[in-house]
Amino acid sequence: MKTQRQADLTLLLVTLFWGIANVVSDIALGDIDTIQLNAIRFGVAFICAFLFFFKKMKKPNGATLKAAAAIGVLLCAVYILATEALLYTDVTNVGFLLAQHVIMVPVLNRVFRKKKTEKKLLLCIAIAIVGLAMLTLKGGVMAMRLGDWMTLLSTFIYAVDMILTEIFVGRDDVDPLQLGVYQLGVCAAVFMVIALFTGRSLAVTGARPWMCIIFLAFFATAFPFIVQPIAQRLTSVTRVGLIFSAEPLFTALAAFVMINERLHFTGYIGAGIMLLAIVLMNVEFPGKKEKTLQ
Repeated sequence: MKTQRQADLTLLLVTLFWGIANVVSDIALGDIDTIQLNAIRFGVAFICAFLFFFKKMKKPNGATLKAAAAIGVLLCAVYILATEALLYTDVTNVGFLLAQHVIMVPVLNRVFRKKKTEKKLLLCIAIAIVGLAMLTLKGGVMAMRLGDWMTLLSTFIYAVDMILTEIFVGRDDVDPLQLGVYQLGVCAAVFMVIALFTGRSLAVTGARPWMCIIFLAFFATAFPFIVQPIAQRLTSVTRVGLIFSAEPLFTALAAFVMINERLHFTGYIGAGIMLLAIVLMNVEFPGKKEKTLQ
């Protein structure tokens, strides 16, 4: 990947996989619990990614390992909070609130990094928020419950995670590929320690949970978290947040295909509005130069 558009399209593919993964995870949780699923998922993803890129994993420097540790711990917090939130609120509420990093990222960038967001991107964010609301909310009202607050905290942490990733990959002493792989190892280690201290077994039997784990490990874990740091060298963290906000859209599509779960009428309109926001974001106006990797 050498251009901003290629990076954006790659991240859109990541978002598609994450949308499907929400349905696959729901299926897997019928057989195993959250900690078991995440421990094995991140463990398999790390081992496979490490072996595949073995020659490029040798002798990581201290800066890369520190960055991987920071990003990995934040990622664990995101997954724990977002999953536990499902016990205390509706899935649609979680889906909508998780996508609110599309707002949090530019706000945090503005407050703490004094970075402005271009007007076209602000317009796309506004359009995406309208689409998200129509896609995920029913009746137009959301009463905040414990799970909603947990999800908002998870979303805030992930916004910080994305900003830190942008900062880390912008440094010459951090290898984005190694960062992507080693953060998976950090997540696997944290979840396995939690499993050990809570008495959970990592022995999983049955074809269905293992099919789910394999999909999640490769397509929703290893691929996304390896390509994200690389892609963020070519595109802004605000654009990444906007692209990732399409996850509820792909979740709805996957639910329709895989478990015959249908959207309400306004949901289909919202899905179309979200697609409009992403297409508009990638329309280049005269005089704009596309960012490339030299």
